[in-house]
Amino acid sequence: MLTYADPGQALHRKNDPMEERTLELDLIRGTYPARTALELLSTLLGDKITMHQRRLFGVEERGEPDTWNSRSRIAELQADLARVRSFMARAEEEGLEITIDSKVKAVAGPGEKRPG
Repeated sequence: MLTYADPGQALHRKNDPMEERTLELDLIRGTYPARTALELLSTLLGDKITMHQRRLFGVEERGEPDTWNSRSRIAELQADLARVRSFMARAEEEGLEITIDSKVKAVAGPGEKRPG
């Protein structure tokens, strides 16, 4: 297995070219005022929505099918964003802080491209 945990660390490969490779990140880790947590999560979700909107625009311009299912993913992400806003508004009203532990695990290997 190839693991890339540290930006300065070299990737180590075994002889099997089909072996799984992983990248793990602590994307967000900490406790924040609700307003800051809202900004963090809104920015991430907003960027993801924008990425799908651009991808969808490109495939529509070229007359290609939406193989990434961007339309449905945009709707899901917009619903998530609404939930985040509601949750953070309630937390802010109550003077609560928000602890976020957001990890990302990316696995490289053979397989089909899947929607983001």
